[in-house]
Amino acid sequence: MPVLFESSYSMTKEFYQEIFSFYSLKRPSKIIQLIVIILVLILMLWLAILDSFKSPLFYSALAIWLLLLAMHFLTYRLQVNMTLKRNAELSKNTPISCTVSATQNSLGYRTSIGTNVEIDFSAVKSAFQTKNYIVLVSANKLTYSFCKNHFTVGNYEDFLQFLRSKGYKI
Repeated sequence: MPVLFESSYSMTKEFYQEIFSFYSLKRPSKIIQLIVIILVLILMLWLAILDSFKSPLFYSALAIWLLLLAMHFLTYRLQVNMTLKRNAELSKNTPISCTVSATQNSLGYRTSIGTNVEIDFSAVKSAFQTKNYIVLVSANKLTYSFCKNHFTVGNYEDFLQFLRSKGYKI
């Protein structure tokens, strides 16, 4: 089948920061985690107003709040750094370039380190957008990213329309 859309990009630190920021801040589980952090902060403020920092419960809430906040942001940093180190080892410290293509029925994924994958669109379970990328997520949680500004075949607007015609909500 002919390639309808194709996009190329490099897997740089900025790429991973953008992708993982979605996973760290916008996924439903992370939104719930942020809501809990905010609720603990409200509890702390309420305890501080009522007891003028005398309650042991205030200090317990403060410890929990600091722990939750640190875990939330450290998870993001660890994901980015771990992925960069893994890629540096695989590519001998050069950014991995990636080309992703779409035909009517499948996605193709090729990298500068020899990865070559093709999957049917039926394996794509969800999609989302970041500032610079459209990301398709497979049933096995693998991601296929199209850089909005680097289409070599087709364009961003037509690709969005194509995905919507296949039933993906972006």
